[in-house]
Amino acid sequence: MKRKILFLLVLLQVFSVLSCKKTKKNQWWLLLLLNQNHAEETTTAIQTIEFSVNQENPVSTNQSSKKLKALVMMSIYPAMWQEDDQEPKKYWIKLISAANSNYYVIVYPPYDQENSDYTDALGRLALKGAIPIAYVDTNYGNVNKEDVKTKIDGLFYNYSGKVRGIYFSRVSSLYAKYNPDTGEIEHLYEYHKELYDYVKSRYPNSFVVLGHGSIPDTSYFSIADINLLFVETESMLEGFFTKWNSLPWKSLFQNEDFAIVVRNVQLENINSIIQRSKEKNIYTIYLSNKGNFEEFPDDEFWNALIINYGN
Repeated sequence: MKRKILFLLVLLQVFSVLSCKKTKKNQWWLLLLLNQNHAEETTTAIQTIEFSVNQENPVSTNQSSKKLKALVMMSIYPAMWQEDDQEPKKYWIKLISAANSNYYVIVYPPYDQENSDYTDALGRLALKGAIPIAYVDTNYGNVNKEDVKTKIDGLFYNYSGKVRGIYFSRVSSLYAKYNPDTGEIEHLYEYHKELYDYVKSRYPNSFVVLGHGSIPDTSYFSIADINLLFVETESMLEGFFTKWNSLPWKSLFQNEDFAIVVRNVQLENINSIIQRSKEKNIYTIYLSNKGNFEEFPDDEFWNALIINYGN
């Protein structure tokens, strides 16, 4: 009886995922569709069952051809009217000088009006082929969706042709959760899927980055071009790698795009972190020797980091 119930749960999750507008070419196994909390329990019963979905996405690439990309968190204000050797402009100049199509740059422009400094800086990034992604906070699904859509529209309108995607910050890792205050189920995945569909339908060829900061339910992999799994210090990175490496389904996601952002990194550890990340199919990385994103990496660290992008 228990096995029959588990099998029915599996089928329900399959139909749920197949009904989503998944946009990546990939081979989906039932194991991947299970909630992480009960995946180990049901692996034996379903490990031989396979589903194949024909999907398309120009963003994803085959793992064999993947190159390292940057996901730069650039919360420093772009005072482009300053002299080149003045902070903060000099940090933007360093970023713009290095930038190319391998760079996704998370930026924080105001959505309700155009800011000429951001227009200038984003225009320079765009000319280098970089991909500016504008920050929008969702506070784990607690921000009204219509308010989020207003911000999305404002960003694309005020920085037309310069903002090329949206970074949703503070995205839940849970598919859904029970709210004891209201007595209702909060459909967190559906909340973010609606926002993903909104961006993709209104602004074709734009990018969506989901900032979980942790390993999410696998359903979220279908509604993002990049899933950001880790935004912490180097001291916590080993724990993340251990957890990621122990997940039984991760190796089946060969065409998904995962990212990590690591603070307080030691200069001598850059290459080893990048190598270990690639081994775990994580090809979008940003490392900093600073403790927060209001500070730009030191010159020696930045120069040692940027030579890796595109390789």
